[in-house]
Amino acid sequence: MRLTPPAGEGIIKNHMQNNSFDILICGAGLIGTSLALALAPLPLRIAITEAQLLKTEIDLQADGRSLALNYASVKILEAIGIWPQLNAHVTPIKTVHVSERGRFGKLRFKAEEEGVAALGHVIPAPLLGVTLNQTLLAEKNLTVFNPAKVIALVKNASGYDATLQTANSEQKISARLVIAADGVNSSLRELMGIVTQTQIHHQSALATRITTTLPLNNIAYERFINEGALALLPLAENKAALIFTGADTFIQTLYALDEKTFLQKAQNYFGERLGAFLQVEKRHVYPLKSLYANEQVKESFVLLGNAAHTLHPIAAQGFNLGLQDVALLAEMIAEATKTHKNFTELNYLQLYEQQRLTAQKQVVNFTHQLMTIFAYDLLPLNLARSASLKLLDLFPPAKHRLASRLMGVSGRVSKLILGVPLD
Repeated sequence: MRLTPPAGEGIIKNHMQNNSFDILICGAGLIGTSLALALAPLPLRIAITEAQLLKTEIDLQADGRSLALNYASVKILEAIGIWPQLNAHVTPIKTVHVSERGRFGKLRFKAEEEGVAALGHVIPAPLLGVTLNQTLLAEKNLTVFNPAKVIALVKNASGYDATLQTANSEQKISARLVIAADGVNSSLRELMGIVTQTQIHHQSALATRITTTLPLNNIAYERFINEGALALLPLAENKAALIFTGADTFIQTLYALDEKTFLQKAQNYFGERLGAFLQVEKRHVYPLKSLYANEQVKESFVLLGNAAHTLHPIAAQGFNLGLQDVALLAEMIAEATKTHKNFTELNYLQLYEQQRLTAQKQVVNFTHQLMTIFAYDLLPLNLARSASLKLLDLFPPAKHRLASRLMGVSGRVSKLILGVPLD
């Protein structure tokens, strides 16, 4: 049965009046929805909740962010079946160019050196979000509660009883496994009493899209400057996603500039290898912090995505890391379902956590090291940074290891990344 209340009241979709589920996913953002779609082919009763009304129309002006999907993320999105809808709207990254303003050292990663057609792809974040939402709402094997927020969790013999606050009332459901993918300020994480290590950077990101005289030719640029960093990611035609990160005061200063002055300032920081910066779209500012949960699993409970780990965007790895967590968790749930194991048991969930911790810590440490190394403007350190970039560029084995990590294909690689279907 499909219930569709009047506009503005939300939906309860594909609910068969049975309030008992195998899996309850809390949060229908990019990570939660990706997991739901990965699990949809399995013979399980799966529900997903989202507190905000799901958007089904694209508004690029409402969100200035663009995502650099790494190689593994593209493979995962292919495996869950949404890549055909995205393919016409993404731009391949064939080269990554890392530099520091005013220094000689440069580092380049090239797809041909890694034996792939593209290191990754760039997509406007609203486009990916809406495509996931549309696919979620069309999936017959998933129950969607929207808007709905889990306001209470009570442990029972086989999982949890959950109280949902819906558009008009409260509703009780139960699930064998609860997965919290409700973001950096996760209320589920708080309900479960999970402690986090949190770092407030007093930094922000400014995201927008610009038009340049010359095309980026499938090159993604990461450029470090004294005030922070800027990234230029290739989009269609002569457009690029532009992201500044830096101290709150620096970002607010950039945000307050008129369009002409902002473009001149950005051009000055980047240089003229792309010709002139011609136009800029609406600018958006996002506060930054880093977070890492001390526990990612409990019996019948998993933290996922930004609820488990939130990264500084300097290495563009946050969503990619979360999506790799999704791939392994989906694979292990599928394997347990096939072999009649109990995927809610703490020992089984800890096996998932242990297999992901190494990759997570590598990315977290790499991100922290980048922030630390490029945070100081001291001549000896400046020269050392420049020399290190140059040496790494000239040493293929080390560069390949770093490229593999950033592409998401080092260490334990899940079936979804390898193109093996879950059954």
